Amino acid sequence: MMKIANSIFLFCISVALVGCGGEIKSTAATTDIEKKEVIKNNFPIPEVWKTPEGLTVWFLYDSSIPVVDLRLTFKGGSAQHSPVEGLASVTNQLIKHGTKEMDEEQLSLRLDSLGIDLSLSSWRDMAVVSMRTLSGETFEKGVGILSQLIVQPAFPEAGMQRVIANRRVSLRRNKTLPKNIVSNAFWEALYQKHPYSQRVGGSIESLEKITRKEIQKYYQKYYVASNGVLVIVGKLNRSDAESTAALISRSLPEKKEKLISLPQAKTLPKSQRLHLDTNSHQTHIRIGQLALNRSHPDYAALYVANQILGGGALNSVLGDVIREKRGWAYSVGSYMQPMLGGGPWIIYMQTANETAQAAIDETMKVVQGFDSYLTDKRIEESIQYLRGNFALTIDSNKKLLGYFSMMGFYDLPADYLNIVDKKFQQVTPQKVREAWKKHFKADNLLIVSAGKKVKQSKDKKIVGKQKKRRH
Repeated sequence: MMKIANSIFLFCISVALVGCGGEIKSTAATTDIEKKEVIKNNFPIPEVWKTPEGLTVWFLYDSSIPVVDLRLTFKGGSAQHSPVEGLASVTNQLIKHGTKEMDEEQLSLRLDSLGIDLSLSSWRDMAVVSMRTLSGETFEKGVGILSQLIVQPAFPEAGMQRVIANRRVSLRRNKTLPKNIVSNAFWEALYQKHPYSQRVGGSIESLEKITRKEIQKYYQKYYVASNGVLVIVGKLNRSDAESTAALISRSLPEKKEKLISLPQAKTLPKSQRLHLDTNSHQTHIRIGQLALNRSHPDYAALYVANQILGGGALNSVLGDVIREKRGWAYSVGSYMQPMLGGGPWIIYMQTANETAQAAIDETMKVVQGFDSYLTDKRIEESIQYLRGNFALTIDSNKKLLGYFSMMGFYDLPADYLNIVDKKFQQVTPQKVREAWKKHFKADNLLIVSAGKKVKQSKDKKIVGKQKKRRH
């Protein structure tokens, strides 16, 4: 299997992702790091072209296993000027409910008989259609099914009602979960009137407004060739990749109207504090602000700073202060999520209701005095770790597919992984400290928590002393 580098960028993406990203090596001197082996990364560069209809195609041949991964990504997420909250997500989910010639059950049986994995997902920025199949004849049949789906999706009324009914059940359950409550409140407060404030899955009220006609209109508007990126990775030659891309491109709806670009989100004018009272044993906390885009010259340096702050889990400053020393949280960390309209930089944790305010106060002490944690040694070790771990996070077709889809969607160059790696080699401790001081605004932070209001105490611990893990 081809080895390649890690770009801790996406989605996350997670993030989870959706991911966030970064990698690396610095030129500043520290004796321990200089003794270590120099890391030389050389990441694969896909071939890129456009079809006559305007579909951007990214292709990488890999014969290590007889599998082909394919993904279509469109600027058709919930933030794309959807007239109804949740419409983008419902539209995406209904694509798999059959064609005019093959209903949902027939489609499912057909895919199962061929061993084809077809999945769909929708986020704020994007809508995704992915397929994984064996190479050769199975792949050809899979592409045939996929082209049928995208050229004539049935969007059955019964299927739509079932999807909406299931979504309502999920939303009612989520309304009681502090993790979902705090997440929704954080996005709404940080983005206010920006489209990112909309909930991806919609609300119980908004789902009532979705009609089959609105779904068809949304699909015809956003699932067009010129609004999409096709990524193909696997055992397939260039000629067959071109034929596949041509068939898919011709199958997509024709562009009928100009799409409006997302506006850039604005930084909060001042710090805000919001608490939502819930009947839960723990309080979920989000602290954050807007993040930088990947193209920003300080992105690499700031990513290293975030790795030290909370990106490294137990090996991070927050992991040490909040979990190890105080015992206030099992899970605490931070991540940046670059997006089209300006994504968030989020510090997250959950703690006992009694220690919620103490955990927030201690976190604020950390970020306000974070310069003291940005030592040359700590920065160099983080850079060394990130570069060394790079190849391990993109070691399969499926992972490559995700990164290339992100790169194509956000209009990054095909050699972006190598470019970023070079940028991180140029990161110095001084650049990290300057980037942190310049871009992390403690006076503009949004703090949102969800949990039961109780008498506060600094003494309660929910996790005992743990042995610190090595990178």
